[in-house]
Formats: sequence, C-alpha cells, structure tokens
Amino acid sequence: MQPKVVCCFSDDINFYVINGTVMMIDVFVSNITIRLLHLVYPAVYYIGFYMFHVYRWASGFTPGYKILDYGNFPGLAVSQIFIVVFVLCPALHCLAYGIDTLRWRILITCFKRHRKRLIDVVNAADALASSNVASKLPGPYRSDRANAVRSNLFNSTAGSSLFV
Repeated sequence: MQPKVVCCFSDDINFYVINGTVMMIDVFVSNITIRLLHLVYPAVYYIGFYMFHVYRWASGFTPGYKILDYGNFPGLAVSQIFIVVFVLCPALHCLAYGIDTLRWRILITCFKRHRKRLIDVVNAADALASSNVASKLPGPYRSDRANAVRSNLFNSTAGSSLFV
C-alpha cells in the first residue's frame, strides 16, 4: 500500500505567495513603468496558454491540471479560463499599476521635499562665485561651475518634466 501524499500548506505558500510578493516588491523597486494598457500582454499570453491546453486535450493528452479537464469537467474548465483572463489578470495588473503609481508619488514627494535644499546649495554656490573670495578659489567655485551645476540639476533630460 502506497503512503498517501499530503500537500503541505507551506509548499503552497512558498510556491505562490512568496513568489507573488517578490514580484510585487520588484515592481516597487525597479524602474519599469507599468501602464494600464499593458494588460493586453498577459491576457494574450493566457489566451495562448489555454489554446495550447485545448489543443493538447483535443489531441488526446491528459491535462496537466484537473481543473483544465475539458472532457470530464467542461463547465469548470471554461469558467476557470474566463475568470483568469477577465477577472484575475486585470485585478493583478491593476494592483501592479497601483504599486507603480505609489512608487512614482513617493519619488515626486521626496524630490519636492528636498528641492528647496538643492536650490539653496546652488544659490550658495552662486553667492560664493559672485563674491571677491571666488576669484582666489580654484575653478569649481567660480560662477561658470555654479551655472553648470544648476543646468545639470534642473535641466537634465532624465525626468525633468516630472519634477520641474
């Protein structure tokens, strides 16, 4: 007699929950922008995935998942397809979009909070450059250097439209 294999709950947590949590953290810390219209790509992937399973089932192969058994449980299989493609996929994509939006809001808030300090540093460099002391100091403290710092700080092409 074969021993009964019991699936541990911790296996499910490690396989699904931890993996999804790490993916959402990756969305939060990476610099990949998520748009709402990007929902098309996972939906097309899932439709192709289910078409492949229908083809395998029609060819006589047994399905890898019991829930995708079109011969014995056609209603369950079709309802699972529609739930995944039209409910679960958009819900998870909207969650990822919300996390991406939150990340951008935090970034903009932090930059606005420290922008005054950055402007004060540039103004101090200007004041030092316009003083008589500046003529005796080495090159980085002269006014051309302060103007270069200002132009790099506020006129850079990377993200200037978001913050200025």
